[in-house]
Amino acid sequence: MAILRGGVKIFGQDIRLGFPRDRSLDNINKDPRYFSAYWEASRKAHLYLVLLKITTENKVGVLSDIVSIFAKAGMNIEQVNTKAVDQKFSEFSLEANIESLDDLKKIMSKVRSKKFTSSCVRDINDK
Repeated sequence: MAILRGGVKIFGQDIRLGFPRDRSLDNINKDPRYFSAYWEASRKAHLYLVLLKITTENKVGVLSDIVSIFAKAGMNIEQVNTKAVDQKFSEFSLEANIESLDDLKKIMSKVRSKKFTSSCVRDINDK
């Protein structure tokens, strides 16, 4: 049995996929060798990469607390960069995958609610 793949020869057979405006396949239903294929929509949620700038007090365990917020929400962090702003404050540039703006608002609210956080903003890059 051959698996349907667009534009490829499988087991020596040409497979053609037609589109609604493709009139070359109008009579295809009369041939018993052909069948209609119906494609399902993807059930996977689309993930968007966001960049957050988080400024916090410079003390032990802050990064761990921030990362645990994302872990509890089931969000993946792609990258974290840290730098000391001065002796009292640190800045985290954090790239994370989110599914929606609602998820982003929730996670930012949770980060802002920590008493060691002085700011949490989304960095939008217009490249």
